[in-house]
This record gives sequence, C-alpha cells and structure tokens, in this order.
Amino acid sequence: MKNNINIAFWFRLGLACFFLVNSLSAFFSPSEFAELVQNNSFISSIANSGFWVTLIGINDGLLFILILLGAWKKSVAIWAGIWIVVVLFVTNAGGFEAIDFIEHIGVLSLIAYYYFAFARPNVIR
Repeated sequence: MKNNINIAFWFRLGLACFFLVNSLSAFFSPSEFAELVQNNSFISSIANSGFWVTLIGINDGLLFILILLGAWKKSVAIWAGIWIVVVLFVTNAGGFEAIDFIEHIGVLSLIAYYYFAFARPNVIR
C-alpha cells in the first residue's frame, strides 16, 4: 500500500510540474505566450494577449496545485484535458508545429491515464 502511495505521488508530481513550468513561464517570460495568442485570430479577437497570458499563468498554477494535492482528481483531469485541447487549437492555428503537437499529446495521454486510474481500484489514488 505504501509503495502505491509513493508511485501516485511521483506521478502527480511529474504531471503537476508540467503545469508549474508553464505557469512560471507565463509570468516570467510572457512574450512566448503572447506571440502564440497573437498568431490565433479567433483568440486574439476575444481579448488582448496580456489577458490571455495572465489567464494561462493562473490556470496552470491552479492545475499544478490541485494535481499535486490529488484533490478532485476526475474534475481536475477533465479540466486539464480540455485546457490542453484548447492549447493545441491555439498553438496549431498559426501553423502546424509537430514538436509542440507531440508534446501536448503526450501530456494529454498522461492526463487521460490520471483520469482513468481514478476509476480503477488500487491504481493511483
């Protein structure tokens, strides 16, 4: 039982760190995210890039905390999955980048595992 708890924590830590890095990048290097937002005409027509960069930083920071704590696993996994799909839309609207696409699909698969592991007994709790 203790071994499963350690595995679950390390998995959550690894997944959460992806969102921590993105959150910190949004606050300390906002130009990277601003450029992505400006390249998407639909997103940039809704609000300016500063709003979206702040939203990215806050959203990813919250996801980091909730995944790390293991709180509301199913709801957080759905939220994170939808967020990554939106990120795929935004980042690929300005032109397809295979590396970015593969990175986000990899994270999406980890989120899917996190979601389905919650439904199975004795996996990640």
